[in-house]
Amino acid sequence: MHRILRASLSSAMILGAVIALSACAPEPEPTPTQTPTASATSTPEPTPTGPVPAFGGDCAAVVDTAEIAAGMGEDMSFWEAAWVDGADAGMGGVRCAWTSDQYLSGFATVWAYPAAVLDPAYVSGDASNSCETEEPFCTISQVFGDTWVGVQVYSDWSAEQIERMRPVLAGIGERVSEYPTPMAGDLAGWWLPVVTCEQLASALSEAGVPSTATDDRPVPGPVFVDGPRARGCTIDVTIQGEQRTATIHLDAGAGGGLDSVLALDPSQRVDVDGRTFAYAGEQYPLDGNPGLILGSDGVNLVSILRGDWDGATALDAPILAAVLSALEA
Repeated sequence: MHRILRASLSSAMILGAVIALSACAPEPEPTPTQTPTASATSTPEPTPTGPVPAFGGDCAAVVDTAEIAAGMGEDMSFWEAAWVDGADAGMGGVRCAWTSDQYLSGFATVWAYPAAVLDPAYVSGDASNSCETEEPFCTISQVFGDTWVGVQVYSDWSAEQIERMRPVLAGIGERVSEYPTPMAGDLAGWWLPVVTCEQLASALSEAGVPSTATDDRPVPGPVFVDGPRARGCTIDVTIQGEQRTATIHLDAGAGGGLDSVLALDPSQRVDVDGRTFAYAGEQYPLDGNPGLILGSDGVNLVSILRGDWDGATALDAPILAAVLSALEA
């Protein structure tokens, strides 16, 4: 537009000069030159660093409770966690749970994770699409794009119910593409794989707390490429001259659970030997809601089922401190 205006203005000036100075020939108008413009450069999109949880970490986006109830063939309620640990989101996943409205009748769990964080042998093997031998757990799963989705049923008739959950799995898969591709975050410092109970007992013994593992319970669910992420242990320990049987749960990447509990109720804080612990109820409360004591190394979570006999609770915190010290050694 500036060039058009310049051209019009020059023409008017030349015309005025011809009229006023008819004896003089007008000087030729200089040829306008174009000013070079800088070429536009596109700013590259920042590379996401994660974590990016599947379905935005929102269970309501994963599946509706009514769909779960229809698949299970009974009334179900969403089972909300009493406190959040952040481990699923840290791996780019989401975990959602439902419980039957009939007392302890049945449970359903849905997981969605980036397929890349799961053990390929698990994804393609029978374990992710079968019923556990002599266990009332049944699982079905499928990979949709870059997202693995698993559905698990726990009940007395899980084999029958899991078949009715196949349309639920398919419906979840249809919604995967509506959300950003999930991606794990930085897993540095995670206990992957989480130690076995024998390894924990050995580490405790080496640290001066004689211990013997009597039970090792890997947590049912997805198997990750770096190995199990959570484990339950029953360990006999001798501490402060007394022998106790401790029920210990190890959960990689779940250290945020301690912060979550303290944010909900700061009065549950317990300070022992320079460490901060917290008393808490079960993450997914059931009948009785047995008490736990939680501790963290800043990344991972250790929980111990609190004793409620013979004053054993006085040893819960020292046992927890010993477990964390042994795992950090």
